[in-house]
Amino acid sequence: MKHVIVLPALFLFLLASSGCTDQEERLLSVRADQLADVYTYGAKPAHESFTGYAKALYESVNKLAQNPTEQTLSEAQDLWLKATIAYKRCELYNIGAVERTYLSHRVHRWPADTSAIYKFVYESDYFDMDAVERAGTYAVGLAAIEYLLFGADSEATLKVIEDYEDPTSNFLLLLTVHLYEVAEELEQAWINFSEDFIESTDLGVFGSQNQLINSMVFHLKESVRYRLGKPLGEATGGNVQTDLAETPYAHVSLLTLKAGLLEFERILSGNYGDQTEGIGYYDYLTEIGEEAIVPRLKESVNSVKNQINEMAGLSPDGNLAFLLVDYPSSVESLKTKMMDLLTLVKVDLISLIGATVTINDTDAD
Repeated sequence: MKHVIVLPALFLFLLASSGCTDQEERLLSVRADQLADVYTYGAKPAHESFTGYAKALYESVNKLAQNPTEQTLSEAQDLWLKATIAYKRCELYNIGAVERTYLSHRVHRWPADTSAIYKFVYESDYFDMDAVERAGTYAVGLAAIEYLLFGADSEATLKVIEDYEDPTSNFLLLLTVHLYEVAEELEQAWINFSEDFIESTDLGVFGSQNQLINSMVFHLKESVRYRLGKPLGEATGGNVQTDLAETPYAHVSLLTLKAGLLEFERILSGNYGDQTEGIGYYDYLTEIGEEAIVPRLKESVNSVKNQINEMAGLSPDGNLAFLLVDYPSSVESLKTKMMDLLTLVKVDLISLIGATVTINDTDAD
């Protein structure tokens, strides 16, 4: 059974006084229900999960700093991965007032600026939380934490953390505190934005359905161009650049790609897992009589998923760098299938629902 929402009073008043036809009123109501489900089952739990894992990561790194062992390092690395996977869900919801906070820039910009991190740690006379908050976006967040946790083998990493005169562990701890604080701010930003998000049912550029579908397009563009294209060597004449994979030190880039795709699919289908069946774009397309595209979308999404699963069989830990070197054709195939999905969404889906493609920073390259 599809989720039914009790619409906010303001929305109902505006709907009643708008002079819309019955069909227009019906579509406004469906869009409001869809947006409510996106927040209730998508954006809200995604950010709650990320905040929880960010807090757990901070606590684990604190434990590592106090007792550096193989076990505590492994626990911190595992929680970094869980926090990163959780954030991949959040990326699809970086829209509207939440996007304008620019908090996402403090969470995940890759690859990490290792030179800036080195200068911060070893060439600063003093650093504290205020200094970390002023640091460049490529020197903080998940990518910077990844570099410090995975950038060397475990023996070398533990040796640095054990050295009380080495400030690396203090910087690492401050990074995780900062990440947790930003995660909380992001979660609160969505709470503050949620009512406007649900009530913005118009189809204009600033309507929530339009902003959401453009965020999904942007996510696919980033995957095609940056997560796959650049590592494949598109900007270097075909010379593979494994260091440009999204997670060049933890080597789990295939897992992060999969996590983002699964959230993308949830928004399309309205099926957010745990037997939660809400209203997605498939349902809206059916409502407006454009259900013929739904099987094509499902087929394209499944094609990407199947390719990722096939690649996971070659590299169960999700090491894209390994695949780029030993199985480059599999990475090329994934890029092609993601490009096909991007074209289908950007051209056909957006046109059918009456949305407008907006310009973002991937269009400028």
